[in-house]
Amino acid sequence: MPANIPFSQGLAYLPPAFEGLPYVFGSIVADNSYFNQTFIRYVWAIISDFNQLLNFRIQLIKETQRILEASRSLAPPDPLHSKEYQKADEIPILWCALSLVSDRYFADKAASYAWDETAIERITSGWYSLIATIFLPNAMSRKLHAKDIQNWASDFLTLHKRNEGPLPTCNHCESKCYYGHDVRNFLDEQTLLEFENVLGIADPVEAIASLSNSISERFFGGQNIDASLCFVVHWLKDKSAPPDKSLLFIENIRALLSEQYSLLDSANKVPFPAKKSSLDSSTAHSNAVRQQIFESVVQQAMTDAAWIYACASVMQIHNISVPEIERELNRRRQS
Repeated sequence: MPANIPFSQGLAYLPPAFEGLPYVFGSIVADNSYFNQTFIRYVWAIISDFNQLLNFRIQLIKETQRILEASRSLAPPDPLHSKEYQKADEIPILWCALSLVSDRYFADKAASYAWDETAIERITSGWYSLIATIFLPNAMSRKLHAKDIQNWASDFLTLHKRNEGPLPTCNHCESKCYYGHDVRNFLDEQTLLEFENVLGIADPVEAIASLSNSISERFFGGQNIDASLCFVVHWLKDKSAPPDKSLLFIENIRALLSEQYSLLDSANKVPFPAKKSSLDSSTAHSNAVRQQIFESVVQQAMTDAAWIYACASVMQIHNISVPEIERELNRRRQS
């Protein structure tokens, strides 16, 4: 391994992944923000459902392929990015990227949560033992037991537990502090813009509750009140909102989310924020909210060429299509 390449526990499993082209391409993938987000989603998917250790693997593979193709298309046509790329084996590339991202992720966690050296070693080595059985052919013969995953996940969560959150507005969270570190990674410019795009509607509490729930599902999977609140907490911090008003706002959002979750039809998986009762009134209210969102998107589309990208999530939440917006834009321009 070249002297300038940092040591990784992944090296012991597949040394060729840290040499030559696999390391070059693996580093490109590991430095990509979307790959990093996909990796964090992978960790939490496993914690929520042990089967995702295997099932989520395809998303990391596809993201790696996408990044490499994009990198090759932007690079000059030299051997490194053309013929040599075609010959490169994706297994060591992906393993290198996974290793580099894993090392950074757990090192950052250790710093944020003040893990001692024993905890860092236990979590990191346990993690590599799990993913090697899924990503490396020479390790797939080792039998993986559900208890191994369960023990690792339990240890991982225990190391996150805190009596107090890092912010005054964390008071309403009952999972201190599982999500804060990763929410900061997910709360990028696009996600912050999603929050800003729903502020103009009639009921900001319902709008932000609905959006935070959707974003939490996207990144953490499933219905999760505390993860949803964590996004709101850090969004408000980014806005420098007054703590007293933020606390009341978050309290109202938690109350609304708790009500909506309690009304979910577990058999039919009624999507948030649908209710099981008062159908007529809730439908009318939902339509009114949708109209407000529709108008907000139209207004943004009239001044922002990138409106489709900026408004994608809120449009999906409220079932608003691009053709609908384009028809309205044409109508207003012609009138």
